Amino acid sequence: RRVPRLWGSRADAIWAARMAVHLLLASLWVAVPSWSRRVDGFGMWVGISIALLVFPSSGATFERSVDRFVGNSVAAAYSIFVAVVFLIGKRWAAFSAALWAFVSLVCWKPDRAYLYFVSAWSPSIFLFGAAPTYATAISPYYVGFRIAMIMTACFQLLVVEVLVFWRSARGDVDDELRAWYADLAAFLERAAAVADGDDSRPREDLVSRAAALAARTAGAARLLDDARREPTLGG
Repeated sequence: RRVPRLWGSRADAIWAARMAVHLLLASLWVAVPSWSRRVDGFGMWVGISIALLVFPSSGATFERSVDRFVGNSVAAAYSIFVAVVFLIGKRWAAFSAALWAFVSLVCWKPDRAYLYFVSAWSPSIFLFGAAPTYATAISPYYVGFRIAMIMTACFQLLVVEVLVFWRSARGDVDDELRAWYADLAAFLERAAAVADGDDSRPREDLVSRAAALAARTAGAARLLDDARREPTLGG
């Protein structure tokens, strides 16, 4: 009787290990009393951001980290501007948040969907997240710490991914393309043999080879997309 594998694949195990290391480092902002006091209890946002940003591939993790930071920063600047400059109350703050969400969705681009998603919902949190603690509808102090902790999470992701877990998808792309050409050659050779009537194997074998070639093509496309997302390190 076969014992089921704990992890679906080696990549899943590496993903779990990366997530564990990142969350362990992020927990220091809550677990270490001096660190927690220094950030006034906002250290939990490092862990929350990490949990949302770590993806199976380094390229996707890097791209989402950048999108998170840019989306939050732009939304924070807008929230502070409308609240502090115009001294709006909570009703106008709600209207401002809804207007910003509408504009973000109108400007939506599928290839950077997370950037616009973060930008759309962040003003609601910035404008009302401080309400239980602070008397005003928005506190620049609260927003500043939120952005600082998100920046910390993004910086941690970049440093740890590059120094500890970095494995570029570009090498995998080369290997996948070599395997793709080998599969293509085998498929064409088999198809030519079937067309000439020189092959006694059933045609189902040709169909299975075509399916394997299609799967290999899809895998290569995913790796190419991940390589595109990676930052350029060195030459």
